[in-house]
Amino acid sequence: MAPAGPGKKLCGAKTKTGTCKNVAGKGTKHLRVGRCSRHAGATANHEKAASVELARIECETLGIPVETTPADALLEEVAEAKGNVTFYRRLIQELPTHPEPDVFVVEDGEGYWQRGATGIYGPTYHVSGIPTGEAKAHILVQLYNDERKRLRDASEGALKAGVEERRVRIAEADAERIMDALVGAAIAMGLGDRLEELRAQFIAHLRDEPPHLGAAEAG
Repeated sequence: MAPAGPGKKLCGAKTKTGTCKNVAGKGTKHLRVGRCSRHAGATANHEKAASVELARIECETLGIPVETTPADALLEEVAEAKGNVTFYRRLIQELPTHPEPDVFVVEDGEGYWQRGATGIYGPTYHVSGIPTGEAKAHILVQLYNDERKRLRDASEGALKAGVEERRVRIAEADAERIMDALVGAAIAMGLGDRLEELRAQFIAHLRDEPPHLGAAEAG
C-alpha cells in the first residue's frame, strides 16, 4: 500500500518522472487506499489487498481489536451491537410509557414526596428533591440509543471495508434472532432478574468463538 502523505495518501507508483501523485485508490472501489486505476489499482489482487487494508482502518477508527481477520472483527462488532440493541429494546418494551405521578405521603405527622416509578422517561429533580419540570430519558433508552449508534457505525464500517452487504445484514438478523429468543426464554422461565448476566454471557461467547455470524447462507 502507498505510504501516507501529509493529511492524505497518494498512489505512490513509480513513474518516469518520479512517483504518481494521484490520490490513493483514485478510479477504484478503494478510494484513499492502494494504487490508482492507472497503476493496477483496479486489478483483482489490488482490490483484495485494499479491502483488507480498508477493514483494518475501519477497525482502528471504531476501536475494534483485531484478533481474527479485520472483516470478521467488523462482523463480530455488528453482531454484538445488534444483540445489545435487541436486548435493550426488549427491556424498554417492559417499561410503562409514562412515569407514575409522585405521591405526597404523611407518616407520623411528617410529610414527604414519594417518587413514582419512571417509564421510558421520568422527571428530573433538583438536589433539594423538588421536581424541575423537565423530563429525562430512562437509562435503558440511553443505552439503547448508544448501541444503535454503535451498530450503525459498525455496519457502515463493514460496508465501506468491502464486506458484502448481504453478510452484514445476515449478521444483524442472526444476532437479533438469538438474543430475542434468549431474552424471551429467560422471561418465560422467571429469570428476569438475570437478564444482564444473559447479555454478558452472549457477548462473551460471541468473542470467544470464531465469528461465523453473517457467513451462513440465507434460507
